Amino acid sequence: MKPVSKFGRAHFYAPYKQIGDIKIDTYWFNIMALWIVTLILYIVLYYNILEKLIRGFSNLKLKESDK
Repeated sequence: MKPVSKFGRAHFYAPYKQIGDIKIDTYWFNIMALWIVTLILYIVLYYNILEKLIRGFSNLKLKESDK
């Protein structure tokens, strides 16, 4: 079966994924997805973005409770 979605979604045994009109082999699409997620997680860890988000949310709650 051909994939119906043009946003990279497809059934389990799809031979390719489709992004717009571009057809990408499922193997390479999955490899690219893994590398993109790995790069995003590396950036998050390198710049301590998770810690900054947690501190930002805790500061919001403290300011609200002071009123």
